[in-house]
Order: sequence, then structure tokens, then C-alpha cells
Amino acid sequence: MILGHGFGGTVDAGLQAYARAFADAGWHAVLFDYRGFGSSGGKLRQHVSATAQLQDWHAAIGWARSKAAIAADQIALWGVSLSGGHVVEVAARDDRVAAVIAQFPMLDGAAAVLNIGRYAGVRQLARLLVAGLRDTLSRLGGGSSVMIPIVAPPGGFAALAAFEAESGYRAIAPPGWRNEVCGGITLTVPFYRPGKRLKRIRVPVLIQIADSDSILPVSSIERFVNRSTDAVQAKHYPCGHFDAFVEAMFETAVGDQIAFIRNHLEGGNHEEKPAQ
Repeated sequence: MILGHGFGGTVDAGLQAYARAFADAGWHAVLFDYRGFGSSGGKLRQHVSATAQLQDWHAAIGWARSKAAIAADQIALWGVSLSGGHVVEVAARDDRVAAVIAQFPMLDGAAAVLNIGRYAGVRQLARLLVAGLRDTLSRLGGGSSVMIPIVAPPGGFAALAAFEAESGYRAIAPPGWRNEVCGGITLTVPFYRPGKRLKRIRVPVLIQIADSDSILPVSSIERFVNRSTDAVQAKHYPCGHFDAFVEAMFETAVGDQIAFIRNHLEGGNHEEKPAQ
């Protein structure tokens, strides 16, 4: 199982609990930080680029496949929020991926941006657009990055300022977590729509949907699920965007994930079981 975090997240922001659960179930769990974040290298720090992060996913998969202890045809991907979209995109490109788990995924960047306008207003969208232009122009001219906060309380300025954004993110954030990213992401995320690729995936996919998600519209996820193949299974949860990282909802979400992987990777669809 390869795990990568969502928007601005690092492996020590809640992913380790999922990795331990998968390891306890008998599987190898590989965690990684994207370039420019956490423990990974990269000169440009805190820069969210879907293109670069997808490259990092493929690099992590290649590394796992090079290990003798890991069955190369039994590698599953786990993503949440933004990386929930990444794992869909990666699996659509790499037909050797065995299964996909997308927890509360961002499948439609345009819908996510429009949702900011709904809860924070058009002025917020305009400020984010200006910050994106300033950051892009500054870096093109050899200057420093123009940063924006990742989260803020409702009414504050940030990429995410829905009612659960700051409290939810800070509940999982480790000490020293940087609440900022390069502003240029605001110019690119509306054009990132990995959900369009969902119908091309033939391996088992578990899409988990948070019914009270204030950050990603549930309808934007369901629309792509309804257009997908029978390989895609959707499950709904009575919670918000960050709730599956804490207490009872974590146990429910990870329990469903383990059952899903056992059913599809240990249930006769493959000749070998995952390496122990």
C-alpha cells in the first residue's frame, strides 16, 4: 500500500495511523512526502503542483516495484482529498496498479473552486486569483514565492476557509507544520479534474464520500462515480472532510479499506498474496 497526503499535508499529519493499520493487516505500507514538503527535498518549498506530485507518485510506485519483498503486481494506492484525485489519475495511466482507495477525494478542481465562492464569496476568489498571479509572475521574474495560508477560520483569507477547515487540519497537523503554500496553485487547480479519468480504470476502486464535507461538494464526486465502471465502489460516511483521521470514524474508514483490499487482492483475483 502506497500512501500520499492531500493539499499541503505531510506523512506525519495523520497518515502514519493508516500505515500502521495496513501493516498490522499484513501488508507493506510506503509513505512519502511530495517534493518541497516535509522531509523530501526540492528547492521550491511548499509548491503544490499536480504535475510534479503525479511524478512523485510514479516514482514511489517504481521504487516499490524494485523491492524483492514487494509483489510488483499487488501494489495498491491510497490517497485523501487532493491525493484522492492523484491516485485516480495515476491508476488511469498505470494499468499495473492493483487497486485504489480514494478517501474523500478531490475529483473536480473547478467544483472545489466554485465551492469556495459559495462559502466565502466572490471577493475571496478574486483575492486568491490575485495571489496566484503575483506568485507566478514573481517566480517567473526570479523573485521569491508569494505564499497564501492553507487554512483559516471562516471569513479569513486562505485556500481553505470552510467552517471545518482550520480546526480539522490543525487537529492532524504535526508540530512545525507550515500553514502556507505558493499562491500559484489557485491558477491551476480549476483545470485539474482527475474524476474524468475514473471511467478508464478497470482495477477495483473504493471511493469514500464524506456526506458533511464542506470543502469538496459531494455532488462533484458522485457525478464521476455515476459515470464510472462497475470496478468503482462508493461508500458514504456521516462525517466531515477531516473526521476519518480521528477516533471512531477512523476505525470505520480504515476497516472498510482493509476489507476492500482483502476482498480484491486476497480474494482470488491474484495468484499470490501480498508480501508479509
